[in-house]
Amino acid sequence: MRTALPSLLLLNFLFATVAYGDDSQGDPRLDYMLQCQGCHGADGGERPSAGVPTLVDLVPRFLGSDEGREFVLRVPGVSQAPLSNEALASLMNWLLETYRSSEAAPQFTRYRASEVARARELGPFDVTATRARLLADER
Repeated sequence: MRTALPSLLLLNFLFATVAYGDDSQGDPRLDYMLQCQGCHGADGGERPSAGVPTLVDLVPRFLGSDEGREFVLRVPGVSQAPLSNEALASLMNWLLETYRSSEAAPQFTRYRASEVARARELGPFDVTATRARLLADER
């Protein structure tokens, strides 16, 4: 019976992969589970030992500037996710609605597919240094 749970989890993952393919294209919650949850967990929390910051409250802090919005989209795990621009915009909007506290700004401008496409074209950058600079600039 001990092998039943891992087998059941594998079966569920395989079903999701077959049913939605590598790119689920439209269910942001499932896209989060398949693309983000491995690092950020189900709670969107931080994993300091892996250098993974919390999504709760941190990501919404970047939305006040164009550079901050672009930064969020250019993080490698985001920009390189195997999702269409439309599905990634939908995922980011779902994430921002789901992982923000009551202290975060209640309204934000939703990401658009064209904004995702433009950010993906810009390519890699130094995530750690850019994040630190943007957070220092907001003070």
